[in-house]
Amino acid sequence: KKSGKNPVSPTIERPSEGEHQMSFSDRHSKIRNSLDKEEYASAEKQARKALAKRPNEGELQFLLARSLIGQEKVSDSIECLKKAILIEPGNSIYRRTLGEAYDWKAREAIKADEPQDAIENWKKCLEIKFKPRQTENDLGEAYRRFGEKLVEKGDSQSAEKSFREAVSILPENPVPRLDLAKFFLSADRISEAQIELKNLVEKFPKFTDGFLISAKVFRRAGDIRGAINHLSRVLELTPKNEEAISLQEELEKEIPVQQLSQKPESQNMENLDSSIQQQLALFESQGDLLSQAALLSSIIRQNSQAFWAQLRLAMVYDRLGKNSEALKTVKEYLENNPADTRAQFLKARCLKLTGELSEACSTFEELKSAGKANVQVFDELGQVYAQMGKFEEAKNCWNEALKIDPEYPNVLFNFGQLSMEQNDSTQARGYFDRAIQKDPFNLKFHYFAGLNLKQAGDLEGAKAVWNSSKSFLNPQDPYGARILRGLGEKSSAFSVSPLKVTEIRDATTLASFSAALQERTQAAFSSEDKSVSSDGDNYRKALNNARIGNYSPAIEGFNEVLAADPKNLNALMNLGNVYLSIDQPEEAAVRFYLALQAEKNNSFALNALSKAYDALGLKKHSNGIAKRIASENPNGTPQSISQNYDSTMKSNPRAFEPLTRALMKFNLNDEALSIIQSGVEENPENLEFLVLLGEVFQKIGNNVMAESSFRKAIALDRQAPLGYLKLGDLFADNQQKDLAFAEYRNAFSAKLADPNLLIEVADRFKALGKPGEAKMVIDKLKGMNLSESQLTKLRERSGSF
Repeated sequence: KKSGKNPVSPTIERPSEGEHQMSFSDRHSKIRNSLDKEEYASAEKQARKALAKRPNEGELQFLLARSLIGQEKVSDSIECLKKAILIEPGNSIYRRTLGEAYDWKAREAIKADEPQDAIENWKKCLEIKFKPRQTENDLGEAYRRFGEKLVEKGDSQSAEKSFREAVSILPENPVPRLDLAKFFLSADRISEAQIELKNLVEKFPKFTDGFLISAKVFRRAGDIRGAINHLSRVLELTPKNEEAISLQEELEKEIPVQQLSQKPESQNMENLDSSIQQQLALFESQGDLLSQAALLSSIIRQNSQAFWAQLRLAMVYDRLGKNSEALKTVKEYLENNPADTRAQFLKARCLKLTGELSEACSTFEELKSAGKANVQVFDELGQVYAQMGKFEEAKNCWNEALKIDPEYPNVLFNFGQLSMEQNDSTQARGYFDRAIQKDPFNLKFHYFAGLNLKQAGDLEGAKAVWNSSKSFLNPQDPYGARILRGLGEKSSAFSVSPLKVTEIRDATTLASFSAALQERTQAAFSSEDKSVSSDGDNYRKALNNARIGNYSPAIEGFNEVLAADPKNLNALMNLGNVYLSIDQPEEAAVRFYLALQAEKNNSFALNALSKAYDALGLKKHSNGIAKRIASENPNGTPQSISQNYDSTMKSNPRAFEPLTRALMKFNLNDEALSIIQSGVEENPENLEFLVLLGEVFQKIGNNVMAESSFRKAIALDRQAPLGYLKLGDLFADNQQKDLAFAEYRNAFSAKLADPNLLIEVADRFKALGKPGEAKMVIDKLKGMNLSESQLTKLRERSGSF
């Protein structure tokens, strides 16, 4: 029979019926069927066999990954899923499954107490946007656990880095910033905790935990008013919050009850301009005491009947350590409000701090007789009696305090010290243990608890107490250095903080600790007077004022010494320490710069300058000074090496301008240039920094660079008037009046010109001999909404154009 096959057609080889190959869709179905039956090993075998022939098929990589996940081979499955996504990048199922794999690994890491591994896996979940809200919460918790683990190991530097990384990665999650603030609080870094919490509550106004911790920080800082304000916010959001209610009850014991409902400032504060009220509230929330004092003083000058402002100013002075000013101000307030309990209490405390013990005792006793004594009144009165040497009366007062609050930590500590004085170490130990339990991060409590054991012959017990505080040891706390010395470790890396008013209060609780007070004050205020000038009496008087917290007369006294001897190293150093004590680190830094001019490379001045940088938040500069000290003294550990320095950290941007201007005021222009150049480097989009850089160049006579800086500022925002104004000033100083006039016109025309700047423009036009243009600016100002101070300036100028 003739074949019907076309002899020229291509040969097609077909498998025999027994060798028939399964289609790939059928093979996929078979693998899926095995997966559905949870026959994962079989599914893996089939998938690998198929992949051997078709390795670039995303579906097969995915099926293999699923079979591996079923066998808990999650790490292997992740590699398969990555390949599947590379082949089919738009497949959402592959991406979601990869996220599930990372999530599973992270949760297993948490179970195994390995939060660092969990962090890495949840970070990958975020990268592929797997359940972002849940992942952010889980990641924040993992960072918290990791940070706590590092703190337990004593690695505070790594812990802080971890907490900061969490804040950076999770900006919309309030928990990491709260954890960072708690970390600062545990290390007694109160100001840094306040900064973080301020940012937190501003960004998350309904996050109750943020307000609750803020209240605790304000209380720790001694600002009971701030604590109460934040607690009120918590109770507005969650009226049944048990912790907030409990804390409120404790605060009520610390402030005369009558005053909680009777707020003196409510008498006529409502008549105050709303913008000023907002500004005052902002300064208070920021903890900016100096700005509060300046604003309150201005209010009092404008309205002598603003009694609420008098009382608040007295409280601000008290917190600043200006005891004499606080006493004077509160006395003026009491002349018009003699029955105000809170003011009477403040007056008595200021009398105690200024050494007027008899009058302080009488005032506290009057409060007691009137039935207005609370736990804080009894505590303070006991301290007054102790300073007078009347220890039985002191004990009676403290016992009254403990009847109100049996666990009030300050009183427990006072009793512990008294027991130590009477050589009853067992009783002292009991009191110290109770105080530490109530306030576990108080280094002073830990130090004396260990010292008590050491004096009783239990050196191992003392070391155990001191070792327990090492995880939160604050290098700026003098008791931190003492604890290290007690442990036999080097304490030179730990700088002794400037003497604070609170430290004076604590140290003078018992007369028996006057030696401890002297040791601490000498650590803050040097008395090495080998080169004291002939004006030695003034120097010693200023030094004594600094030691007892009378900072204003101390500043005046040191300045008198420096007027006669501008290079007096001791006066410069101690004046700098005073400024650090009243929270003016930029003024302190200037004095330390001047001390370095008086004696180049003086190690004490270098250390002090580094401390001032730290207080300003200029970590990079502080670390640079520390490295300089280390290079010059390789066998010693510099006191100022920043324990928390990270090269990726940015400096506090608010520090650059005040420090630069303070340096310029003393003609330290090279130093000022170095500082503001760093500010521009870190904040290249900050117009004000560019303008300030131009001002520094102008002051040192480099007009080319000054003009360049002003023009860069103008280029950043052509609607901002400041660059035009300063460029006009540069031209005016160089007698280029036409160019100056043109820039002043640009400043006048800028859309963002505010009334204060327009007043300056009017003055510039007048100085150039352009009264018509000056009057034009004044006429524009008359149609604007001006504050009282701006109206005053306008009235002063209206008749002169």
